[in-house]
Formats: sequence, C-alpha cells, structure tokens
Amino acid sequence: FLSFALDYQLFGPTLWGYHLQSIGLHVLNSILAGMLAIRLGFGVWTGRVAALLFGVSACHFEAVLWPAARFDLLATAFGVISLLLFMEHWETIGERSWWFGGLGLLSYGIAVLNKETAYSIVLIVPLLIAFLKPGGDQRRRAASIIPALLGCTVALVAVRFAVLGGIGGYAGNVVSFKSFYSMGVNSLALSVFGINTTLESSLAKWIVVVYAGLIILWAMAYRKLRSSAIRTLALLAIVSAVPAISVIGWINPSLQHTRNLYWPSIWMAMFLALVLQGTSGRTFIAAVFVAIQISALSFNIWVYRDLLGAVDRSVAVVRGGVGPATEVILIGVPAAPNGVFYFGSELEERVRREIPQIAVRTCASIQFCEERMEHNVARFQWDSKSRLLKLMPGIP
Repeated sequence: FLSFALDYQLFGPTLWGYHLQSIGLHVLNSILAGMLAIRLGFGVWTGRVAALLFGVSACHFEAVLWPAARFDLLATAFGVISLLLFMEHWETIGERSWWFGGLGLLSYGIAVLNKETAYSIVLIVPLLIAFLKPGGDQRRRAASIIPALLGCTVALVAVRFAVLGGIGGYAGNVVSFKSFYSMGVNSLALSVFGINTTLESSLAKWIVVVYAGLIILWAMAYRKLRSSAIRTLALLAIVSAVPAISVIGWINPSLQHTRNLYWPSIWMAMFLALVLQGTSGRTFIAAVFVAIQISALSFNIWVYRDLLGAVDRSVAVVRGGVGPATEVILIGVPAAPNGVFYFGSELEERVRREIPQIAVRTCASIQFCEERMEHNVARFQWDSKSRLLKLMPGIP
C-alpha cells in the first residue's frame, strides 16, 4: 500500500507510472536471483543465466502486468535480500555479523507483511544450511538464526490474529491431496514453461512444438551434474509454495493466478541454469530456451492486450446500436475470459462512461433478463467466438 501511495504522489492518474515500479521491481528480482545463485556456489555463468531465465519467464506475466499483484514482487525482493543477509551473518566474523542477522530478520518481516508466501523462509533457511554445510563458528552463527527466525514468525502470526481476528486467508478453502499434488506439479513444471492455452492460435502451437523439441535436444546433450544441488533446488521450489498450498491449485489453462508461482520460480530458474551448465553446447541451448520463453511471455501478454482491445470494439458496438433505447442490458459478459482479470467489470464501466444518460445493467443470460425486461431496451449479448458484444434483434 505504501508503494501505491508513492506511485499516486508521483504519477497521479497516469496508469503507466504504476507499471514502471512493478517492472523495476521485477528487474531487481532478476538481479537478486542471479546474486543468490552465485552466493550458493553455482558459478557466475549459472547466476547470469538464472537471472535471465527468471526475468523472461513466461509464467511471470500476471505478477508483473497486474499492478495489484505487486505484493508478490515486493515479498520476493525482501525474501531474497533476507536470505543473502542471513548468509552474510554466518560468514562474517565479529560485531558486523549480528548487524547482518538483524537486517535479515527485518527484511524477512517486511517480506511477510507484503505477502504470506514469505513465511516459507522459515523452512528455506534450514535447507540452505544443510546444503551449504557451514563449519565451526559459521555453523553456530547459522544455527542461531533459526530460533530468531521462529520468534519473528510467531510475532508476525500474532499480529495477523490481532488485526484479522484469526489466521486470515480465503474462507472455505480446504487443503486436500489435490492441493499437495498441485503444489508439486505447478511449482516444478508450470514455473518452467507456461503458455495461455485458452485461445486458439497457431503461434502458441508452434511455441509448444519448439519447446518440446528443445527439451529432447537438451536431454541428449546433458552431462552428469552433482545431483545434490538439483534435488535441493527442486525441494526449495516446492517448499516455497507451501504457504500458497490452498490457492496454488487455482491456476488454470489461462494461467490466471500464476502470480503464486513467482516466488517458487526463483529456485526453478536456478535449477534450469544449473542443468544447462552441465549440458554440451550450453550457450546455444540456453539462448534457444530464452528465445522460447520470450515468445511465450509475449504471447501471454498479447492475449491480455487483444482482449482489452475487444472492450474498445464492444463499446463501439453499443454506442452505434443503442438507438432510442432508454436502457441497455449486457448479457452473458464473462468476468475473466482467457484469464483476463476484471474484464467484465471493465467492459460494463466503459459502457456506462460512454452513454452516461442511459441506464446500463448486466445479466448472466437472456433467461434471467426476460422477467425484468421493459420496453425500449437495447440488448447486447456476448459472443464468445468473436469475443464481442452483438446487438440482439428487436426491442420489446
């Protein structure tokens, strides 16, 4: 909320200003992903490729495109910063060590206050300690972070109960076997490659075919790599999704709700870069993979832009067909076709602004409208094939 307040002070109603901060945060997170990979000992090449893969990941379009999803960007930024500071804490000797530890806890708290996915850091830190195996005094300092982190977590949960009167979250959500299945599949597979499949497109089909061919080439060129790092990164991706276990199954073919993969995909970007490092012709295959991700990302964004263009076209249809009507009814307009958030609300609002002198209401279907139909009403029905409003013949 503070970041939106800053945007409002700087940009007022200029909407592009709100996108600029989100894009800037995503660029920062990509850099942080590369820094974390290098700090974990994966090498400069792997760190750079991890940063690039995270930056162009096709599944990130929602978190970056939708300004309201900025909580994911901020939670990830402060989450990675907290991990980097914790590692500085146990690798630094003297009083400065505790400064790094304290700043790490502060960053963790800020990450959690942005989004609850950051609670997974409580599980991530012990896994990183087990993977890095610090020795001697470093091990003691590393171990000292865990009780401090748990204490901070208890305090943050207490704040939730004080403010929300309970744990919060979405009412009625039940964690089931399917939730665990979705957490594993989506965090490991979908964060690697995701393309909106709700819209028939030859371009999307070609992207999928090329991606499948690349995976075959990649498998043929793969050389043996230390499996402990691969297993750890896969486990970290799953663990990072634990706080979102009740909602990560919401992700559908349109890739709506993929913002819940933003934090887990940090580890999958490292996973992919590390596997690429152990591949013959790694630079060529990495370049092709990046190109495919950029193509899929561009397609996912195009779906949004194209459907928002349908709003303009539908508004023009209403404006040209309203005639002498005193009321306009919009029938069957979907809330989020092809995964585009709040499409129905946007269309209705734009129609109201275009014809302010005429009453506008919506109906789910013509059957729901008939009983309330009055004379001199213009009816426009949503056509899913053309993705446009169409004027229904006759005025009752």
